[in-house]
Amino acid sequence: MTSNIYRDTTLLPSKARHLQAVWDARVRALARKTPVFDEYQLQALYLIFHKLCETHEWWGSALGKSRSDRLDRAGFLDACSTLLDIQDDAALDALFSALDPDNRRYLTAPRWVRGLVAMQGSDTERAQLCWRALTSRREAQVLTRSDISTYAKAMFVDAGIDNFDGFCKVRTGASHRVDPLVGARQLGNPSHSRPSLAAAAQEFVDAMLRGTKAGKEGVLPLEEYLEIVSKRPLMTELALTLLPERAALDAFLATFCPQPRQPRTRKVGLNSTLSRSGESRHTPVSPLSDS
Repeated sequence: MTSNIYRDTTLLPSKARHLQAVWDARVRALARKTPVFDEYQLQALYLIFHKLCETHEWWGSALGKSRSDRLDRAGFLDACSTLLDIQDDAALDALFSALDPDNRRYLTAPRWVRGLVAMQGSDTERAQLCWRALTSRREAQVLTRSDISTYAKAMFVDAGIDNFDGFCKVRTGASHRVDPLVGARQLGNPSHSRPSLAAAAQEFVDAMLRGTKAGKEGVLPLEEYLEIVSKRPLMTELALTLLPERAALDAFLATFCPQPRQPRTRKVGLNSTLSRSGESRHTPVSPLSDS
């Protein structure tokens, strides 16, 4: 799914200045609401979104209307897989559904920016975004035990774990004891001593939900989900598998960070200049000059 069409996301300077003027009030209002991005970064995100929409040629539905920047599902999947290094199509599809709760089948620039704000936010904000992604296609806003087991198996596969004997390690470095005979008990055959992926994931989830209401009833509501995420790092790791790594997101944001400004200087005479700090720097006069 990765494409090379996003290697150049620049715009003509005149067009970029025009769009910045159009979005100035909107960007300033958004910058006051979130401390995650400054105005410069928000302007850059809006410009990148416009470039993505140009690439995919997503236009308004009516021919007589002026162009409207909207990013459809295919454009979102291609953009995130390239810019944010998310290669899991199922995770990208769930994220798109979370950012498009009204099922309009497209994203606007504010929704695109708000999604990136949540990805770059605190662990609670990131966990809430994951919750919306995990439950976006459900009538009841809850997670079942089988749902969590499915995501646990995906996490094990993503971490490259294929042997569940003894300890089952995940990317955070934390570990959980997996019963090596659980697979044999489920199969009813004592000769099977190595647990399967499904059995290990089920044992992992049972330990995760032990002592909670969800562990008894098999249903996890939002309030208890956030409580478990705040107290158990393994659940946080499980939930955040849908989102890009912070390193990938930081690398993407660093591509349009402004360069630090050099201190400005002004001339005060022929032989010296005065910097903004007020320090005078004398320029030596050539001995061959007339002075």
